[in-house]
Amino acid sequence: MPTDTPAVAALRERMASEAGQTVYRQRAPWFEWVNAGFRRRDWRQVPVRSLAKVRILVGWQALTHNMTRILRTPGLMAAFPERLSLG
Repeated sequence: MPTDTPAVAALRERMASEAGQTVYRQRAPWFEWVNAGFRRRDWRQVPVRSLAKVRILVGWQALTHNMTRILRTPGLMAAFPERLSLG
């Protein structure tokens, strides 16, 4: 694209290569489930108007995601099975 910076142009070129496509296919499963978790928590559209409020909501979503992942680790689940049943 004519408005791309040199860094963005280089990224586009790398991603267009076969090696770039392979890397992208390997990364996709790691990130798409995060987006699916946001949708599962009914976060399809931002219900606020200011950038500060959006940042707060994104922070809450990230905290929720991270805490859910931490609480579902096998070590914690084995140590505290009766306290960590998240369903």
